[in-house]
Amino acid sequence: MWVHGGSLQRRRVMWPGRSFGLRPKMIIFFGLPFIVIVIAMKYAELYGIPFTGFDGEVSELRTEAFSDLSLVADLKQDRLERWLQDHPLANWVLGG
Repeated sequence: MWVHGGSLQRRRVMWPGRSFGLRPKMIIFFGLPFIVIVIAMKYAELYGIPFTGFDGEVSELRTEAFSDLSLVADLKQDRLERWLQDHPLANWVLGG
């Protein structure tokens, strides 16, 4: 970038060869690790920590969904068995 003063001078932007001030250094060295730690904590909360007793929310939701599906399957099986007991002709046709 060129700056017009009494003469043309080339002004350097914050790139190699120029050191950063205190504020950008503090943002980088304190802000970046803070962001990484917060992301890691959220990841652990969602997916759990391996080889520990802590299962994440995803695992708990999966377990709950499978138990609900198992309950639905058991109810449908009971209903089908009752229907087959009530209709012996259907049992003979379906049974071969």
